[in-house]
Amino acid sequence: MNEMKFPTILGIAIVLVGIFDGVVFVKNKQIFKVGAVGEIKPKNIRVSNIDSDSFTVSWTTDKKTIGFVRFGKNDFATNSSAIDSFDKPEYVHHVIIRSLKPETKYFFKINSDGKDFDNDGANWQTNTAKYIGDKPLSNLISGKVIKPSGLPIESAIIYVTVGSGSLMSTKVETGGNWIINISEAKTKTLDGYVGIEETTTPIEIFIQAGTAGVASVQAYPISARPVPPIMLGQNLNLDNLAPTGVSDVPEAEIYLPLQN
Repeated sequence: MNEMKFPTILGIAIVLVGIFDGVVFVKNKQIFKVGAVGEIKPKNIRVSNIDSDSFTVSWTTDKKTIGFVRFGKNDFATNSSAIDSFDKPEYVHHVIIRSLKPETKYFFKINSDGKDFDNDGANWQTNTAKYIGDKPLSNLISGKVIKPSGLPIESAIIYVTVGSGSLMSTKVETGGNWIINISEAKTKTLDGYVGIEETTTPIEIFIQAGTAGVASVQAYPISARPVPPIMLGQNLNLDNLAPTGVSDVPEAEIYLPLQN
């Protein structure tokens, strides 16, 4: 009997150890999955450059990822896709969705590193603008974004709000340089273009460089050709022209996608 008890007790001990190790493995595996999803989950999601035939979706991630946007006119059929303007894994993402219909509601979700993300169980949605005629003559502002080391930033998104207009955006190009045509800025209601005065129309510029940091600039058109080099972490105020009838430069509103 004693000879039979020992292997039985030993067998039970082995089983218990196996169960414990299995639980620890599964637990650790789940923690790893949650962490990985958190790193690629889209953050700071914004819709900008809304036009009659296009709009832009941008976001950041905590890990360098490749992303794209699935979209469509049906909430249950986001079958079309548009790829990221950045052609390699990055912390910031800027997707331009083109060839759309005017005054039409579009639904979209974001794919980050192969996983689809939506707005807490529902697709994000936005409406294109109505066609409002030919665009005004170009009115370009530009600048350069640099790191605290003085080197140019390699990837960042520039958000621009002109007056009380709707949000515009572009991405930095080679050497940290950027340029945007503010004459295309639309009103919040998207039914016309913002009137621009060189010395009195406030411009809010916000730089989003993901994990590298952010920066902001307050300026007027006349002082933004170009904007002095913008270092991440800075908040520049170029309001030194004492404009008539304007005492302060209002903070720009950054609009989130519409929710159901």
